[in-house]
Amino acid sequence: MPLLRKRLFCFIYYSGGDIIPIDLGSLRGCETLPDKKRAIYSVLRAATGPIDKGTSRKLKGFLSDYLKDKEYSVSLNNLCSELVKTGGFGAEIADCVQSVLDDINEVGYEEQTWDDLFLQKRKIIVINLGNEVGDSTHQLLDMMVGSLFNWQMSHDSGFLSIAIDELIDQDFSTGSPLQTIVKQGRKFHTALIGATQDFYNQGSSNLDVMKQANIKSFCRPGKSEDRVAQKLGYSNAVDAGFNKFKAGDTILEFDGYNKETGENEALTMKGRVVNFVETPLYEKFKEIYGC
Repeated sequence: MPLLRKRLFCFIYYSGGDIIPIDLGSLRGCETLPDKKRAIYSVLRAATGPIDKGTSRKLKGFLSDYLKDKEYSVSLNNLCSELVKTGGFGAEIADCVQSVLDDINEVGYEEQTWDDLFLQKRKIIVINLGNEVGDSTHQLLDMMVGSLFNWQMSHDSGFLSIAIDELIDQDFSTGSPLQTIVKQGRKFHTALIGATQDFYNQGSSNLDVMKQANIKSFCRPGKSEDRVAQKLGYSNAVDAGFNKFKAGDTILEFDGYNKETGENEALTMKGRVVNFVETPLYEKFKEIYGC
């Protein structure tokens, strides 16, 4: 197992002294000005949060001029300084972005692209943000995801899965990197997988986009067992079998595609999470990676 872990995974821990593995201002791989604008805009948009259409249009206009003579990378701090000089919308955007950059700068960057990181031949990259980026954890995650998806759109050499734990606080507003992946990810063989411990009600607006995927997984709920059971179609927690749940027991609710009817059908499955080393997949990994 240690050898499999070494060959298959790359672990990055900010709390352990690691730095952000890529340069968020990188322009490498961007062949045209629109490519450069899209790459930098998505990073800035993730840092600012929702902005109106007018401000978005002005920001893209600013980037058209600012990026004309830039080739390999831009300093986001210098970019913010230039935004401040425009006054008005630019100063407001710079204020939002700079507060995030101040936290991120304490961690530091690696001067490489996603392409450089993936050339290490690790199949699974796990990044633990910890508490090292202060209040900007969620913005940094969105910035990295936006940068990664831009890389995937220009490379698209293989299927990319992005998994985010505790998705509840991320930005899914119109134009955000995460919403862009949900709407366009299939065009570039990209999947977004999100997990949260919170059971949200039907009136919640934070995860409206993700609700459309209609995939929910439940271990034994710690609170509101009857309400969760009713959501799954049972009258109470006992009928749902929560009282018999043991470690590893799981209920999965989702819309599954029926090849015979050609339509999605609502499904509820019960199962158990087993030890990975006891599965055929582990044996397959041992064969592939020579463990």
